[in-house]
Amino acid sequence: MNAPQVILDLGFGSGAQFLAHWAEASQSGRPLHYLAVVEQLPAAPASASLQALWPLALPGWHRLLLDDGHVTLDLLVAPLAAALAQITARVDLFLLPAALAADAALARALA
Repeated sequence: MNAPQVILDLGFGSGAQFLAHWAEASQSGRPLHYLAVVEQLPAAPASASLQALWPLALPGWHRLLLDDGHVTLDLLVAPLAAALAQITARVDLFLLPAALAADAALARALA
């Protein structure tokens, strides 16, 4: 079994990037573990599978297992600094919104 690709997304927004990576993982056969940090839980992305599993808008960790466990979406609803302190993962790809990309303190926290 392939090791999952681990992505940390600090700008989840509408979930469009997650949906694109999910589709890519489905085609490649490589498992995907997608971690998204949000201060407030957004509406579910436009996917029937996600809408059926979307959690309540409560703070904390929310794990969604998709494609028979091939894709894991972890949503962490918390302020960014508090959320990063809770994440211990070997991340393959960081997705940062433009507003955070030049933040030196954030870069140190992600290192």
